[in-house]
Amino acid sequence: MNETSREYKTFYGSTSKNSCAYCWKHHKALTPTQLRRRKCLERQCDALCRCEHPYWIQREKRKEQRAERKKRLENLYKEVTAGGVCAEEASKDRG
Repeated sequence: MNETSREYKTFYGSTSKNSCAYCWKHHKALTPTQLRRRKCLERQCDALCRCEHPYWIQREKRKEQRAERKKRLENLYKEVTAGGVCAEEASKDRG
């Protein structure tokens, strides 16, 4: 039986088939929404155990996109501050 099709007890006394993590401290499953609201990842909770769920794949993709965007912006900033072509174009736009 697939783990995602099983129903687990979650926080606040409900059950869900959409659990993406399990808390060993509270002995409850967490849905993606509950995980974000409780800020378990921000606090780096040691009791949190990941389950197979599309949420984690989406999260990794968002991390990669942010890293790529950061690199792109850093390179653009270097070009502007180094007096490259972008700096000349920017000064023309201002003046």
